[in-house]
Amino acid sequence: MISHHGPIEIDYYYYPYYEAVNNHSFAIKSLQTALQEAQSIKYIPLILKYNNELHLAFLKSGDSLKSFHSSNNIMLSRIP
Repeated sequence: MISHHGPIEIDYYYYPYYEAVNNHSFAIKSLQTALQEAQSIKYIPLILKYNNELHLAFLKSGDSLKSFHSSNNIMLSRIP
């Protein structure tokens, strides 16, 4: 979400919390939600940030196939 004070990254801030409490499924879901929100408002800096973080999270969990698809997500989404 973007306000006149800059981006508000509420869903993204849940990611480190869920990682800290070892709830990896919720951590991934919060990153995916943050990425979807950034894509819906077409805010490129956050799209790149969240896509990169999601890519790294999948790599860290050992899922290289999902990591590959998450890194291609930015290329496949339509951003005019």
